[in-house]
Amino acid sequence: MKNTKKITKLTKKDIETIILKQFLELSNIVFDLRKLNTKSENREPIDLEYDNQGYQITTGDGEYFGRIMSVTEKYDISNVQGRIVSRLLNFNSIVESFLNRILEKKKNRSDVRVILLISILTVDPFRDDEREEEYKKFATKNQSLLKCWEEVYCIFQDKQLIKLF
Repeated sequence: MKNTKKITKLTKKDIETIILKQFLELSNIVFDLRKLNTKSENREPIDLEYDNQGYQITTGDGEYFGRIMSVTEKYDISNVQGRIVSRLLNFNSIVESFLNRILEKKKNRSDVRVILLISILTVDPFRDDEREEEYKKFATKNQSLLKCWEEVYCIFQDKQLIKLF
């Protein structure tokens, strides 16, 4: 018997809602669908509004993630050498190179009344305590990129939440 289950592709709004819900849960806020407003397209830079608070949501460095996906599709998954997209020899530059691209791109559409959520999809080499220290160092050095938002958070795939500003 053939499985004819239809696969539904997630929309950008679906992904943003999932990220917002994850952020709220990590912030110990119970998600209530009635407080969610997804009709905020005309209120740049707001992607979603929850309980009268605007959120701009990004899935990290989409360009970098896209390069990883295209290289992964091009090469056999076991061909590590072929799948390498870029190498950063200095661990100290990982956070800087990653977040600078995101924040530089987003700063022209920022608003001091909007919270920026950055969902980090790529893997970094840090343990949780090291990661927080590295991201906080970045935040201290880059206040000008962060202060154009009400708050800025990074959400990691291992359920770690770091407030940058």
